[in-house]
Amino acid sequence: MMISIDVDMDVYKALSAKRPAEGTPFNDVLRSILDLKAGAAAEQSSGDAAQVKAAADAAAAAGERTLPRQVPKTETKGTVAVVGATGSIGGKVVDEALSRGLNVIAVARDPAKVAPRPGVTVRAGDVNDPKSLAEALKGADAVVVSVKWAQANVDSLIEGVRASQVKKGLFVVGCGTLMRSDGRLHFNHAAEANGVPPPSIVPAVRAMKALKEVSDFDWTIVSCPMDIAPGERVGDFRLGGSHMIFEDNGRSRISEQDFAVAMIDEVQEPHFAKKQINVSY
Repeated sequence: MMISIDVDMDVYKALSAKRPAEGTPFNDVLRSILDLKAGAAAEQSSGDAAQVKAAADAAAAAGERTLPRQVPKTETKGTVAVVGATGSIGGKVVDEALSRGLNVIAVARDPAKVAPRPGVTVRAGDVNDPKSLAEALKGADAVVVSVKWAQANVDSLIEGVRASQVKKGLFVVGCGTLMRSDGRLHFNHAAEANGVPPPSIVPAVRAMKALKEVSDFDWTIVSCPMDIAPGERVGDFRLGGSHMIFEDNGRSRISEQDFAVAMIDEVQEPHFAKKQINVSY
């Protein structure tokens, strides 16, 4: 199981200080702080169920009920650029795009790390270098961006996408940017669960805010749930707005394969331009 969450260096230092023993996987530390144990589904109390219901009620009150999935009705041709194609999520997006007959431009800082495949054009591009990114994206109908926001300058990235004249961009942003039932970001809950004061801003939150100010190309922010890892391509999931989606047992999860399905759905038939959505079972 993997946990995807964006935290800044101050929080990482605080979490590192709580590492219980040398060699303990860092995700285990994060999991304990988020109170996400492997048997969480079997340990949900009635209080947890009430909290899940409260989250659903709050989302409904805010007009953010679960959104209908818009499955593309026809096969569409075209080219999608994937920035971060060597990453785990980016690689699944490449696979899904190819399976639907789309051409792919795989953009990476080190093109040698991208294995050659039919239907894939490999180009060098750096999200922190607008000129190189714009060149790499040329000819794409849409771009999917899956990067580590702590290492990416969102302003440079936006400048590069803008200069490329690609008119549709999907940007993967972590679950920390989603709201919980009390209207606060999940990141605040995660930091405070261990008594760590949340910083005023974190890279993913800054990226989200910067993207939401863009008006000259269509963007969609796609946020993952708490648990996202390689798994099965089920093709059945839910979409939500900016409020985190929970299963009835209180879990928040999806496979990377189904997360990629949701993104390529949006590439083929856009329905959520200039909106933040999240994908979960």
